[in-house]
Amino acid sequence: NIPEHFGRFSLGELGVHSLGYLNSPHEPRTGPECKLCKRGWRWPRNISYTNLSTPPARIKPATQSTVIAQIATTPGDSSKPTMDAGVFRKLEFTKPLAGSCCTSEGKVFTHRLVEDFEYDINTGDIFYDVGTERSSHVQYARLVTLNSWYNQLFTSTVLTVLMVMDLYANLDMCMDLVVPAGSDILMKDLQETAGVLSWPFVIGWGTMVLIQVVLSLKIALQDWKHKTHPRVGDIITHIGLFDRTYTFVAMVFFAFFDIDASLTDMPIRLHPWKAVQPYCAFKADGHRAYVVGYESSEMFRVENHEAFRKMVFQLLMNTLVFAMKCFLTVRKLMRGEISFYLIQSCTISLPSVCFAWYRWVCLWRDRQTLHQNLLKTIGKLESAPVEERTEDMRFRAESASRTMDRLFLTRATSGMAALKAASPNCLRCGRDSVPEGHVFPTPPGVLPKVGQQVQLSTDFKHFHDAKYGVLSLGQKGVILRTGPFVNGMGMRCLVRPQDGKIDTSSRCDLDGKIDNLWWYDLGALELLDSVDSELLSISRQQTSAFEDLKDLRQDSPETFSLPGAPDV
Repeated sequence: NIPEHFGRFSLGELGVHSLGYLNSPHEPRTGPECKLCKRGWRWPRNISYTNLSTPPARIKPATQSTVIAQIATTPGDSSKPTMDAGVFRKLEFTKPLAGSCCTSEGKVFTHRLVEDFEYDINTGDIFYDVGTERSSHVQYARLVTLNSWYNQLFTSTVLTVLMVMDLYANLDMCMDLVVPAGSDILMKDLQETAGVLSWPFVIGWGTMVLIQVVLSLKIALQDWKHKTHPRVGDIITHIGLFDRTYTFVAMVFFAFFDIDASLTDMPIRLHPWKAVQPYCAFKADGHRAYVVGYESSEMFRVENHEAFRKMVFQLLMNTLVFAMKCFLTVRKLMRGEISFYLIQSCTISLPSVCFAWYRWVCLWRDRQTLHQNLLKTIGKLESAPVEERTEDMRFRAESASRTMDRLFLTRATSGMAALKAASPNCLRCGRDSVPEGHVFPTPPGVLPKVGQQVQLSTDFKHFHDAKYGVLSLGQKGVILRTGPFVNGMGMRCLVRPQDGKIDTSSRCDLDGKIDNLWWYDLGALELLDSVDSELLSISRQQTSAFEDLKDLRQDSPETFSLPGAPDV
């Protein structure tokens, strides 16, 4: 069966090449395919939603006024934003240190950069002293600017370099303890001072490093599983082995050196498509910035350092090295000798070890607080009567459940199982399959034709993304193009509404300013007897021209435009 196409197309789109490697259930395309269900992503793609940013002509890109480019809305209520507009009327990029001696002009620490704040969700009032307001209607938010991004990136880079230097110094110390000293006086003195503790220290330090590597691999695997799940899908998996390995090694590196998740997950944090998280992209005082909201500051800090369990072994390793340095220093002093090298090393390591333990204890407290808050969020939905459960409550409970699974490696209460959406047919890519009873093992008796009128079938919602299409139930459409039929899979048709109107309840294309076309599965449509004669005439011209080209070889790179076929 030769597919009837409409518009400009390449030979590959027409299926002139061999169909032996058929990655899509509806159109032949070379990769990528899901390794579990062996299906390629649907091509060409349907666009379910488009948000056009059309600022007034009087507002220029370099405007100094305050503009909100994108703001997330509350689940279940598209008219209610997740953040009150009053926040952006009052938000400042800098703050003075009130009550200090550094508030006058010209001082170094005046007008500090604002990187986070708390705000009242009802009034939009801003609180820059994070943690002082503990009301239920006060939430935490991060202000992402180019300054804060540079500061965080620089700080993370410096800390990583210091950790690498520390690892190298400790490795060098281990080598000095076990490698024969020869004529090196310093190595011989160090080995004599350590005595029989040399090998136990080296083995203990090496074990700690190995445990950190194993835990980093485990954390990276968990993160990979989470971010490749169909409900998240941020990591692309249908790529080559080299690219997958390179990405995974990067994730292990980030886990080992505890790189802030707000840096590694920046495309996720700043992407506007979110479930419940408050988000806004705006411009004020000539500066572009983002605001990303969280339930509390504890949630941000815990999500920013997910390698909590690995930190324990890193602290134990650093403490072990510090204790060994102190032991060697005391032993030298007991012999009446002074090692300025060891004294200096201990002096430098002491505040570092103390601060690391303090940081870990604070993070442990944050995790305890966050765990209790997540349980309260889930319990609020489970305890509410069914008729009082709002869409926002359900989204927040599901988000809290996923956060507990990811951060605490524990499942939420059993009541959440009924609240989660049904698992997709394919657990790897998340796509549904054609329902049983609607599979087309052989071509139907009557194939759809270009120009033929159609309407949605009664069970159209069972066919992939038909429920997001341009037609509403009972509305007539016209076939502009048909894809090739694939045995056992069916075929697709490119449809536009006959009256030019789209179903705005399922799609938001701003009155069709982008397009009003949709690829429908054949099973989602009912074929009508009436035919658009003009389109049918163009279709016959296309088919006749294609008959003259079907003997061309697969490797022909040329693209043809058939006579009488306007662009779609």
